[in-house]
Amino acid sequence: MDVKETIKQSYFTLAAAFLERAKDGKTFVCPACGRGGNGSKHRDGLKLGDGGVFGCFSCHAKGGDIIDLYQLKTGVDYKTAINELGTMAGYLPKVEPPKTDKKTPEQVRAEFRQLGFAPMQEDYRGISKDILNQYGVKNCQQFKNPLRAGTFYGARQAVVFPTSGGNYFVRAREHKATERCDKWDIGDKVPFNLQALKSGRPVFVVEGVIDALSIIQAGGQAIGLSGTNGISGLVAALKETPSPMGLLLAADNDEAGTKASAEWLRELKKIGVECEVVDTYRLFGGKGDANEALQADKDGFRQRIAELYTSKAGVINPWAAGITKLYQSIEAGDYVPTHTGIPCIDKITAGGLRPKQLVVVGAPPAMGKTAICQWLVENMAEKKKDFSAMYFCYEMAREQMQARGASRLFHQEGGTLSALDILDGRLNWRECIALYDKKIANKVAYIGLGSGLMSSDLKELVRKIQDGVKYQASMGHPAPLIVVDYLQLVTAGRKDETEDLKVIMGELKRIAVQYSTTVIAVVANNRESNKAGGVSMYAGRGGSSIEYGADMTFGLAYTEEVDGVDVMHKERRSLVMTKGRFYSSDSRVDFVFNGRYSDFEPLEDSGARPVSKKEAADIESLLNI
Repeated sequence: MDVKETIKQSYFTLAAAFLERAKDGKTFVCPACGRGGNGSKHRDGLKLGDGGVFGCFSCHAKGGDIIDLYQLKTGVDYKTAINELGTMAGYLPKVEPPKTDKKTPEQVRAEFRQLGFAPMQEDYRGISKDILNQYGVKNCQQFKNPLRAGTFYGARQAVVFPTSGGNYFVRAREHKATERCDKWDIGDKVPFNLQALKSGRPVFVVEGVIDALSIIQAGGQAIGLSGTNGISGLVAALKETPSPMGLLLAADNDEAGTKASAEWLRELKKIGVECEVVDTYRLFGGKGDANEALQADKDGFRQRIAELYTSKAGVINPWAAGITKLYQSIEAGDYVPTHTGIPCIDKITAGGLRPKQLVVVGAPPAMGKTAICQWLVENMAEKKKDFSAMYFCYEMAREQMQARGASRLFHQEGGTLSALDILDGRLNWRECIALYDKKIANKVAYIGLGSGLMSSDLKELVRKIQDGVKYQASMGHPAPLIVVDYLQLVTAGRKDETEDLKVIMGELKRIAVQYSTTVIAVVANNRESNKAGGVSMYAGRGGSSIEYGADMTFGLAYTEEVDGVDVMHKERRSLVMTKGRFYSSDSRVDFVFNGRYSDFEPLEDSGARPVSKKEAADIESLLNI
């Protein structure tokens, strides 16, 4: 019984001790107004009810219990009133034992090591003793938790799993229904088997140590997070040791596990880690977790692990997955094109730009190759909601590219400011830039030497692309479209330009596939071809590396040159598809190019029209590679 209950049960005795009885013997003299004493009228004092409820017949003072009455009489605060009344009622407070100093982690680990451990002599929950001993698992005959000294239920047999940094996870061999728990953490909760990140294989991420060992027993590599909320330790480790082959998230096959996998995915995507959530219902054969799956059907579990590795890494059996990935890619829409918003270009590309493709646009100097790529990208940014692009330009500064884009957009709205007018701050340049800022600026990042890039080195270009991909992933958006303008200005440190281009083309293709985006590379002619004025397969610098590495190639040329006529209209341009892995390479679109505003206007009859036989004979030379 606590002090308040003790006081309330003795309320009448306590009231008689600190109040004066009224002359009628039934009431008390009111401590507020003094009525009820000698000379008072009948029943004009204070009446006391059950529990100490009181009320004065004269001044109408009242309260809910004896504690209120004592405060009215003495004027002390609530806490003092309880202490004094408790003493008067004979209450004896419970004396708490003195608290011992908290044990340091070193003391806890020292006591823990003194318990005595032995190597595992038998299998445990389907995991062989060889695997257990390989990962330092021990048996303890008399386990007592050093963190709960004096309150633990007694010694018992347990299995001790080292995690990392001198921390351990302990599991009792037999669960007792009378006890609250049969597993303990000695030290901090940290991930188990972080060394798996260096294995060179895809790594499963599961909730616990025993689940991780179960996947290892079945032929996989795994990390145990010590619970659904242990992702922070893995994130910290990945910042130091990235996983080159990616992570397979396999939380328990239940509602909590589904939520955990989604949370893990979000946290890992924030730091740009390649990972995916596994179908654990199938992987675990309908069981709740990896250990249950191992114990229920060891051979079946091993086979499912092997099949999953085959589909992710292709290192066990290249034929095992069949066309499963094709089904999945089509159902997921992995190759659905992104419309450019320019009907004639969408028509010749069968719907737009597709993920995982490397597109090359080539032209002689001053033909408008940068202008048409910028127009294409900014048009997509203006018309699409979930779109972003990284435009790497090695020829112009960021502000120059933005001024060109603002001029083009303003011209389409009826304005007449060139890029030079904007940079000179002429007329209504602020209105022009404000329009560009509203529609495009936050979707297209222009990056060049001195404005995001410190050198033309390929490694720096790749790092910048990775940074952009990670940022968009952290915001829940797809990878940005990438433009490299122009290709021959990027260096890869090889002995000559041709070798450089082979490496660069391979890396750009890898980026397109890995991040499921489109990469556009702009290329230029060599000097001799420009001087002679002709076009041929040998005109491109490093031509064969570009031709064979691209999925689509386009040539931008004067329309009259394409048609083979002598009368030239310098403002007319034709964009001709000279190669398409999945397209007909005999299509072109015609434009009128306005160089002042870097703007292209498609001709009315343009769009996916087949070329003549003569044009087809010359089509391969238009890209000058």
